[in-house]
Amino acid sequence: MYQGPSLISLTAAGLYVIVALVCVWAARAAAEPGAPSWHRSFWAALTLAFALMILIRVLALEEPMRDFLRDLLKAQIDYEDRRSVQRSVMILVGVPGFALAIWLARKAWRGSRRRRDVAVKLAGAASFAFAGLWVLRFISLHAIDDVLYGPLKLNWSGDIGASLAILGCAFIYARSAKATS
Repeated sequence: MYQGPSLISLTAAGLYVIVALVCVWAARAAAEPGAPSWHRSFWAALTLAFALMILIRVLALEEPMRDFLRDLLKAQIDYEDRRSVQRSVMILVGVPGFALAIWLARKAWRGSRRRRDVAVKLAGAASFAFAGLWVLRFISLHAIDDVLYGPLKLNWSGDIGASLAILGCAFIYARSAKATS
């Protein structure tokens, strides 16, 4: 039965709208001469990703998507063996994603010191962390769920934290581009 979005999901969608709008601003700033062409593609991709997440939140699609994956898993394997599959997926997706996020964050500090370059790299690291969080929520491994949804609410703090990091990076990028033109 369709429950509709919760107030928390609508609040998250509101934050995503703000992030998407600032990413549009950063993408427009990246279209100016002197900016690497991939910067514009990067900000445009983040805008589309946040637009998709807005739809998922507003239409309350996360739980039906999780149910679909659970049903698919039941049809493919013995449901009692799901934890081994979930662990494998988590390792195959989570470890490389986490490593890539760390690599991008380190590259931001080691590479170019231009604000725009650092902002793009840090936003990339935050977006990998954000994507990793969504993957963990969809995998729904019991031990991970205990951490994500437990007393510290790492699910929401990670979601909000990564969103705000991307928002800040997009804002800095857009403002820096304006200042250099």
